[in-house]
Amino acid sequence: MRMPASMLLLAGFVGWAVERNTPGNTIGKWMSGLHGWHTLNRAEWFGGDEFISLLKFSANKMNPPNRRPVRNPVSLEHLAALEAGLNMSNCFDAAVYAVAVCAFWGCCRLGELTVRSRSTFEARRHVTRGDSIRFRTTPDGTESAHLHIPWGKVEREQGADLTFTSPCGEFCPVQALRRHFTLNDDIPASMHFFSFRTADGLFAPMVKDWFLLRCREIWTPLELDFVHGHSFRPGGATELLMAGVAPETVAKVGRWSSLAFLIYWRKLESLLPVMITRSYSTARISEVKSSLEVFRIKHNIPEKICIP
Repeated sequence: MRMPASMLLLAGFVGWAVERNTPGNTIGKWMSGLHGWHTLNRAEWFGGDEFISLLKFSANKMNPPNRRPVRNPVSLEHLAALEAGLNMSNCFDAAVYAVAVCAFWGCCRLGELTVRSRSTFEARRHVTRGDSIRFRTTPDGTESAHLHIPWGKVEREQGADLTFTSPCGEFCPVQALRRHFTLNDDIPASMHFFSFRTADGLFAPMVKDWFLLRCREIWTPLELDFVHGHSFRPGGATELLMAGVAPETVAKVGRWSSLAFLIYWRKLESLLPVMITRSYSTARISEVKSSLEVFRIKHNIPEKICIP
């Protein structure tokens, strides 16, 4: 392409993309790439023309961005199936269960507790066995575990503090972690926190795909909802709310800002019949919705929220 691209040429490019049903946000990214190429070559850029801006605005209206549908959440039924189906005396299965209940009750992103592959483990980005974990017991006997991770999706290098506890006493993350530590007691301090001893006597970090594959080996025959790695986070948040945990506390556990948490919940409301366990009544759901409305008012969040 000759530079600079004229205003008419850029307009024709946008029109061509719209005709092919290209999402408006994709067209915007393409235009940003062209702008960057012009800047790199010190060429004049006509993409800021008002006419081009109107075309891009129209493209967004005609071809809105493809939105990923809200995914099914992990439920207590999924955890119950894991508890019954995993071999808790097996090093790998014990680690799998520990990751599952910690991701669920800690409202974690699965990538914060697992690694992409054996070769991608980095101590500066992934929590290690040598990182300090604190166990606490409240006067009423509630147990919790507290762990600092060195890297978070939002927090970046500052890392984040995770809290694991079960409000109902079932599928306890503290017991799961202690079992994992007992069976995998000789893991070097420099290795991944959820590393396990393999059949050949070596050590391996918990790879995300291994974890999900093992879970699905148990869930699929039972015809439970198909879930993804991100499904633990909304599932845990919903169960905490349904168990009576205050929205402020759930937002803190999941590390959401007040606005982000309310937007997140609004996105998930359509999945309530799927997300809640059958033991929760309609009245309990109404109570949760009321507590979230109080939460909205307390944090001065507008009633009409634009959900991206």
